[in-house]
Order: sequence, then structure tokens, then C-alpha cells
Amino acid sequence: EECPAVPPCCFIGFAFGGVSAVTATLTPEGDCYTIAISGRHHAHDSEVTALSFVNCSSAPGEDMPVLFSACCEGKVYFYPHALDPTHNFSLEESVLAFSNYYNCPIFSMASTIIHSQEGKQFSVLCTGDRDGNIRIWLKADNDLMGLCTSTTGQKFRHIQLYKSSTHRGTGYHLVTRAMFLRDNILITGTNNGDVRFWKLGQTGDPSRPIGGRDPLPNLTLRYDLIGIHNGAVELL
Repeated sequence: EECPAVPPCCFIGFAFGGVSAVTATLTPEGDCYTIAISGRHHAHDSEVTALSFVNCSSAPGEDMPVLFSACCEGKVYFYPHALDPTHNFSLEESVLAFSNYYNCPIFSMASTIIHSQEGKQFSVLCTGDRDGNIRIWLKADNDLMGLCTSTTGQKFRHIQLYKSSTHRGTGYHLVTRAMFLRDNILITGTNNGDVRFWKLGQTGDPSRPIGGRDPLPNLTLRYDLIGIHNGAVELL
């Protein structure tokens, strides 16, 4: 009888464009772990700069995390089976989710969900790039299967653009960190010490079809720490 695959404990993105899954298995003696690369896939043609889990379920309260990766060419891929035990946690069959505008390198990603009036939930992805742009993207399909089989090139719709800093030279304020906290509070940080706190809200109804009043996630700036020090910031 075939042994079930060991679930990954983490994922690693590499400069050559690949992503690997890592497992940690307890030894028979039970006093240490064996760390191993359990899978790898080369989806990108440039350095992998950000990894994120996105909840791709449309059912209220259901959690279906899917691995996403971004690179220096501005492309974002996802791996439908990376966290799926029925597919042995495979990184194969990666799918292009979307490409950033002008192929601008993406350096950070964060995700959350919003809800329609009927209670359906929709995935929202935030990206931060080299030019200081914070972009909000909305998943165009209601479920993971639709996301994988859709023939459209952009499986996420670009909703809005914001700036990571009030400085004019935004090219020197690349967004190195982005993370969502509870109650959809977003924090972004730059390589020049800029930290911004945002509140994610929404207008319209996410259940309406494309071409109507599309869901419109929006960010409201709540607090701005400009250049709190001369260098990049880390967030936790």
C-alpha cells in the first residue's frame, strides 16, 4: 500500500525562477526532524520575489488555501495542487494568474477575502511593486476549478492603484512588504522606511457579473509613517 504524501511545512522561491516544497518528517527515534525537498517546479523565467497563500473558496467560512508566487517580470502564478493531499501536494500544472502592468517587478503580496450580500466570498490579492505601486486584484471566477479552466489571460481583475509613499520619487520606494491583519487592515512597507496602514472596504456587490457593477474593493489610508528610518522595513 502506497504511503500518503507528507504535507509541506514551507515553500521556497529561488532566484532562477523555481519554487520548491519542503517537508519536515519526525525520525523514528522521535528526537529530530528530517528536512527534505519534496517537490519543485520552474514556472517563472526570473527571480521569485514573493509567495502568498490565497483562499480560493467561494463558500462562506470555507478555507481553500492556494499557493501563489510572483517574480521580477511581474508575473503571478498559482499552484492548484500544492496544498491538496489528493494530488500529493504537487507543484506541477502551475497556472498564470495575471501579469502586472508594464511587467513591473512585484516584491510583495498579501491576500484576504470580501463577501457579497448573498454571503459568497471572493479572493482579493494585494501586490506591491518596484515603482511604489500598491495594486488591488479581485479573483474573476467564483471557485478554484473556474479559476484553473478559465481561458482568459488575466484570471484576476485589476481593481485599483495606490501609492506606497507621498514622495515624488516613487521609483525609490519599492514595496518590500505587505500584509493583512484582522478586520482587513493592510500594512505596507518600502525600502525607504515608509509604512502605511490601510483599511480594505468595498463598494458594489461582488456577486454581480463582469460588465455590471463589479465588486470594487478599495483601500482607505488610515495612518502614514513617512520615512521612519533610512532603509527597508520588516513587518510581522
